[in-house]
Amino acid sequence: MKAHILKTALQAVENNNLESWVQDYLRSDGNNEGLAEILRNTQGITYALVEFPLNNLKRIAGPEQGMKFTESESIWEERISILQQKIVQGEIFPPLIVTDLWEKGEISDGAHRCEALLRQGYEKYWVIFCLKNL
Repeated sequence: MKAHILKTALQAVENNNLESWVQDYLRSDGNNEGLAEILRNTQGITYALVEFPLNNLKRIAGPEQGMKFTESESIWEERISILQQKIVQGEIFPPLIVTDLWEKGEISDGAHRCEALLRQGYEKYWVIFCLKNL
């Protein structure tokens, strides 16, 4: 999770190549081939990168009951703590990826990053919206 990843996403927007960037990121640093495959196989998705209020996003991963993707509280807290330390050290994270493939505004990649950013006082961050239902 390095600053160059965010820079390359911003460059992809300028080059009208954000969809390819998302695929490349998810299949490498993002380690989320499942989401990459779903996006690749879904027709009519629009991609946009914007700074967006974090509190307006819906997490679908975490230790809370009812999450689509659950994780034990100890593992969740450990991962968030590591990411918070990286923020303090000045690390810049890749954009969060939000879709409306299941429900509107769901964080499909980046729940841990989002939680760490919120706990460190961030109100907005870079989000790539991959939206089918405009």
